[in-house]
Amino acid sequence: MGTLVRFESTRLLLQREDFPAAWKALKKSAGAWAPPERLASATGLVALLEALDLRPTLDAHGDLVALAFEGDRAPVGAPDEYPENLVVALKKLLRESRFDLTLEGAPRVRRTSIDRGQVRSQDVPRRIRFFRQLSPPPRLTVGGTAEILVRYVSTVDGDDAAVDFKVSDGGEPLSVRASTARLSPGGEATVTVHVPPGRPVYRADAIAAALYGDGAATVRGHAELFLDPDGAIDDGAEVIATETAPGGGDLVDAKAAPLALEDLRRFAARVTRDAASSVAARVGASADLAGALEVAGFGVERSGAGVRSVRWERPTMPWREDELLSMLRAFAPRTSTRGARVRRAFESDPRRWVTFLFEPGRVERLLEERRAPD
Repeated sequence: MGTLVRFESTRLLLQREDFPAAWKALKKSAGAWAPPERLASATGLVALLEALDLRPTLDAHGDLVALAFEGDRAPVGAPDEYPENLVVALKKLLRESRFDLTLEGAPRVRRTSIDRGQVRSQDVPRRIRFFRQLSPPPRLTVGGTAEILVRYVSTVDGDDAAVDFKVSDGGEPLSVRASTARLSPGGEATVTVHVPPGRPVYRADAIAAALYGDGAATVRGHAELFLDPDGAIDDGAEVIATETAPGGGDLVDAKAAPLALEDLRRFAARVTRDAASSVAARVGASADLAGALEVAGFGVERSGAGVRSVRWERPTMPWREDELLSMLRAFAPRTSTRGARVRRAFESDPRRWVTFLFEPGRVERLLEERRAPD
């Protein structure tokens, strides 16, 4: 009969621009064991995933954001590592992805994370009962509110262990409440999260509200979100000062520059707001990374085919603050500089710098004190 298999992503991003390459890689991997008739009619990635019993979920942009194995047992002929072998075949295309593989009767879950070609796996204790977040982590700034849907999940057949449901701020700058005080296995609740105005938030961070279930069983979980500093910036606020600290090494070296350019092009393809779309189109048409960043409004110090550093070149930019951060995050995994800071001060909040801090593989948006000149 075979072993019961459960496989699902807990975090996943495959951008729609990578679907053709993913389709080729997946078809090659599955072709070693899957019946040809299963693959013959799958002319696109979504159809191919469905033919292999992997249920895909797409977001509003058309990106693949979740996968789950719908069958009870691995298909006949599939290798022992099915369906993990299928997602590993996509390792060069997946970003920030994590998968849990559970085998019938196994006391532990195999957890695999994949990010731009790097694959890491570990075995973690299997949870019998837990709270699962059903909606993607929202992004909030101070004063913002979001609703997060969670479900009480039990792997015990016929489980009726109802619990008293409570939610806590977990020591984070949050105000939280739950839509119900009682949950049974399979039940769902909405956790409302509010970031009170005036709370100091200096950098973007992933935080969580703690979920508690007590009574007939003990159940734990988290409702995750991203908290961003807002810098008290209104769209179109006037820039009154800029500052750049180059940091150590190139921002993006020559080897990574073509990949970073492709990331910027993907960002540009998603910009639909009229005030920014024409500039985004020019960014997407740029021949090299430095040129794309110059079109986007930065001053650029070149380093051969790479980029040594960037600076604020203009008092205003066509981007909203969230778009600007998204643009920098698009190619941040390609960066190699350490400690580079690009700062702006705004008329609406002249006592603080709004800083983008670049470190190898990432960028953070910080708020920093701006001291008056001596």
